[in-house]
Amino acid sequence: MQPGSNRLFLLSFLLTMALAGECPAGAQNFTPKPLLVGYFGQWGLYSDPQYTLKDLAANNKAAMLDQLNYAQGFVTGGRCSIADPNADLNHVFLASNSVDGQSDDPSSPFRGHLHQLAELKRAYPRLKILISLEGHAADFAFDAQPENRQAFIASCVDLFLKGNLAPAVRAPGLFDGIDLDWEYPRGGDAANFLALLTELRHQMDLVRPGLKLSVAVGPSPRMYEGTDFAAVAAQVDEVGVMTYDLAGPWMQTTGFIAPLYSVPRPMEPAEPTDQVASRTATLISAPIGPNPAASTSPAATVAGHTGSVASSAPASGPPPAGGAAGSARAFLAAGVPASKLLIGVPFYGYGWTQVPDVANGVFQEGTPVRGDRPYSYIQTLIPHARVYRDPVSQTPWLFDGDAFWTFDDPVSVQAKAAYVLDHHLGGLMIWELSQDSPEATLLTAAHRVLTQAPLAASVRQDRPGAPDVPVGR
Repeated sequence: MQPGSNRLFLLSFLLTMALAGECPAGAQNFTPKPLLVGYFGQWGLYSDPQYTLKDLAANNKAAMLDQLNYAQGFVTGGRCSIADPNADLNHVFLASNSVDGQSDDPSSPFRGHLHQLAELKRAYPRLKILISLEGHAADFAFDAQPENRQAFIASCVDLFLKGNLAPAVRAPGLFDGIDLDWEYPRGGDAANFLALLTELRHQMDLVRPGLKLSVAVGPSPRMYEGTDFAAVAAQVDEVGVMTYDLAGPWMQTTGFIAPLYSVPRPMEPAEPTDQVASRTATLISAPIGPNPAASTSPAATVAGHTGSVASSAPASGPPPAGGAAGSARAFLAAGVPASKLLIGVPFYGYGWTQVPDVANGVFQEGTPVRGDRPYSYIQTLIPHARVYRDPVSQTPWLFDGDAFWTFDDPVSVQAKAAYVLDHHLGGLMIWELSQDSPEATLLTAAHRVLTQAPLAASVRQDRPGAPDVPVGR
């Protein structure tokens, strides 16, 4: 054989056996690295401070992502359309906020965020970019009807995948797939929901095999009456579970936005699977300087100004139900393969004021703060308040004796990433990137844990009796 032919023969042999389903044992256990998927909102253009794709590219933050879901393409009138022509195509980016450091040509019809996405793709060719289709539930239901379905999908494929963005603008290949965010199909929509995804997959494959199709779903399959999630999963590459907004300003009582595991209410009987002998909150941060409002509650044990608890799961027995882990188990039981399941992570939080200084503010009545606040804002509150952590779910909360905030922080994000690794899930899904700190604190925390995933499942085994979510990685 000529030099190099042995290697060529081996590659051919492995490929042939893979296609025949006869790979060697080590190759059969190959597991891809979990994905880190983040949403980028076009509305960042109007924020103060402004958030652009240049911010994502700064300091190589974009390199931490495997996939960017651009929000949003709009679904209305039986068609897909550009949701914000100004942000997407018309805005002229200057050198100071352009991905490539060059100003847009004002005379070019291809400007705005979509042109910046093309620049980002050029700078990070490994990054997959999907268009996230969003709209009213009634519009999705109308478009999914048999008489409307094919034409609706054809319009989405033509606009975003074939790249016919405007009469004078063509950008084929800009998007690597479609993310469908129908919130939510009702019971009578179940068959049309599956048929919509099936037709979407069919038309996407005609354009280019390998295009990615993802679907964002609520935190429980029970929200989708009559839906066959095994059949749904067969059509899509990813099922992104929105495991957040489990509590928020629509409630008059404080709670947790996105715990990994459920947090029992005070005086509530322990769950059958919760065998924690002591569920004592840990104080992980206290105000700098004198703190007249410092808690004297025995429910708080001081662990220093910074740090984390030693374990994120019960010392023995399975973890409690509920939370993101409960959502993951429910979708697995409904037929979604672990490798396609993404756990959602919020980069924002919710707050309440006028909360009584009882039980460190947990599950107390209060006045909801309207809307959400980014993690970057909540960070500014930490030096002036007490921050606690539940030792099982790893979820943090902030309480200053009056205001209560629920959010994710680097420790809770790392715990979720560790859960993804230990349960061989598809990855994490972030909503949304602009809400992180300027230093990308949360994104970095997720990336550091997920990139410890081995290339082969045979290298990593679930350890009998090990905590469900090990920390301190």
